[in-house]
Amino acid sequence: MAGLTDAKRIDFQAGAETMQNLTLYTMAGVHVINECLGVLDSITTTSYEKWILDDELLDRLRHFSAGIDQIAVENCLDIMIALGPGGDYLQHPSTLQNCRSLYMPEISDWNSFEDWEKSGARNLLQIAQEKFNQIVEEREETILPVDVDQEIEAYLEAV
Repeated sequence: MAGLTDAKRIDFQAGAETMQNLTLYTMAGVHVINECLGVLDSITTTSYEKWILDDELLDRLRHFSAGIDQIAVENCLDIMIALGPGGDYLQHPSTLQNCRSLYMPEISDWNSFEDWEKSGARNLLQIAQEKFNQIVEEREETILPVDVDQEIEAYLEAV
């Protein structure tokens, strides 16, 4: 298990403890975790909003643990040597080319304060709630094959 927290609500403690635990497991090379997303109060409570936020934490960790493209780094070193001290690295075409894969979170807001205000000044919990509601609205009624779903329903009615 990873990403656990003793926090009772979605707050700084919940985020910090979850990120700390998920980071340590990621650094250890763990690829499978269970019973961790969305949990609060030592797994006694599940929050769907926290589940959405925890998923973003995992997305960040996947992105950052992928590392830096070594070929791009080697090319940059060649450019730095060619341009020399005082060279204009920001205007060099390779800078724009290498900065095209900017990580951008889905839930967290990295926009300016003004843009954040214009878009409704929503906090993370509101955005996570909206995302959860969207997932529920767009989901299929069932992921089971129709015949299996009907057998389960028939069994439950018989019991």
